[in-house]
Formats: sequence, structure tokens, C-alpha cells
Amino acid sequence: MRYIEPVGKTELEFKLVPLSELKPAPFQREISEAHVKKLSEAMLKVGIFIDPLVVYEKEGTYYVVNGQHRLEAYKNLFSEGELPCIVIPEEKAKFIITLNTEKSPSIKDKSTEALKIYREMLPLNVTEKEIIDFITEPCYVTFGILYERNERFPASALHSLIKRIDKPIEKPLSEAFEERRRRADRIEELYENYYIPLRNKLLEEGVNQLYVGQIIASRINPFGRKRIIEDDFDSAMDKIIEKAKEFLEEGSDGNLGLAG
Repeated sequence: MRYIEPVGKTELEFKLVPLSELKPAPFQREISEAHVKKLSEAMLKVGIFIDPLVVYEKEGTYYVVNGQHRLEAYKNLFSEGELPCIVIPEEKAKFIITLNTEKSPSIKDKSTEALKIYREMLPLNVTEKEIIDFITEPCYVTFGILYERNERFPASALHSLIKRIDKPIEKPLSEAFEERRRRADRIEELYENYYIPLRNKLLEEGVNQLYVGQIIASRINPFGRKRIIEDDFDSAMDKIIEKAKEFLEEGSDGNLGLAG
């Protein structure tokens, strides 16, 4: 079936292509095995291969320029079959590969996806450790809750610190989710009472906006470079808030003492 796409009015073809004729296009980014596994599980759960692949044809082979993770996920499940594809001109495909439109997901993307998966699995009698392959990091669920409350929440600045203290909860998901909300409350307290005032103060002092989050995260970190934090979540948050309070008090004379 041929159709005219609405942006550039280019004639494209929609067709079912045998798996044996599909290959990843050259010079694509590396495959994420974790993402492939997650997509395979999702395909089995939904029971539908939803999004068509975007391909171009050359000498009887169809090269995938968008959807390589979906292709690999399908191949994990089946050794044959026909997949829905949108066939585009080869010269257009080169631009798509160059722009790498299938970009790596941001922390916000990962958090939103993790929260969605978490909610879907709430009826199951499982723990967070049993679904870790689906959510990647427990803190993404907490961040997902925070993003629902505030789309501009600075998770990227706080991620490296929070992920070390926001550990899996050893309870069924239905109970653990309440604890996730409570942890989100504590992080929100840190954000509203300390992060925002510190950010505003640093900006007033002329600090480049690109570095503000990094500076705050560094100065409120009481654990240094320790990879393993023994404190439980609340104890760790108490220490972080205390450091944030000290940093904010440094600015009471009009300067945050960045040299310290």
C-alpha cells in the first residue's frame, strides 16, 4: 500500500516484510540489551507488534533505520514472521541515521516509563527486586511520582545522589508503592525548602545556569564518593537535608561560599 506522508508529501510504502529480509542499518547506535529484554516482555504481555519499523530497501534487503530495538525484541521471541514496515527512500534514511532520531531516553523518560510499568504490575504479588529488569533503578519510580507533581523536577541533578540511597523495598508492590510516595514527599521537601532557594541564590550570584544543579548536588552530598551507603533512606535524607541547610546558611551574609 502506498500513501503520501503529510509533512514533505513524499510517497511512501507500507508493507509486511519477512524477518529474513530485515537487517539493522549501518552506523546505528549500540543496542541496549536491557531495553530489548523489556520490549520482548512487553510484546508478550500486549500480544501485538504495535509500531511499524522504518526501513529502506537496497538489493532485496530492508535496512531498519528506526525500530532496531523492536526488531531485536521480536527476534528474541520468534525466528520467522512478517513485520509491518514503512519503506522510505534511501536518501531520506541517511538523514534519519545521521540525526539518530531513536535517541537514548532521558531520566525523565526512564522515570515516566518505570512508574507506568510499576502501576501495571501492582496487582501482582511480587517485590521490586523481582521487577528490577523492567524499572532499571528503584529511584526511577520515585522520580516518576515527582515528575507527575512537577514536570520540571531536577531529577538529572539529583539522580547520582538519590539512586544510592533509594534502595529496593522488600514488600509487595501494593505496599511498597505507598513507601515510594512517602519517599517522594521527602525528596520534594528537600527540593522546595532547600534546592529552590539555593538555585535562586546561585543564579543571583551569577553562576551559570548549566552548573547550578551540579553545584547543589555536590554540596549537599554528605557521602562523598561512597558507592555503598549503609544508612536507610530516612537517615540518609536527614543527612542530606542537614548539608543543604548548612549550605543555605552560608549564603545568609549574601554569598554562598562556593570556594568551600
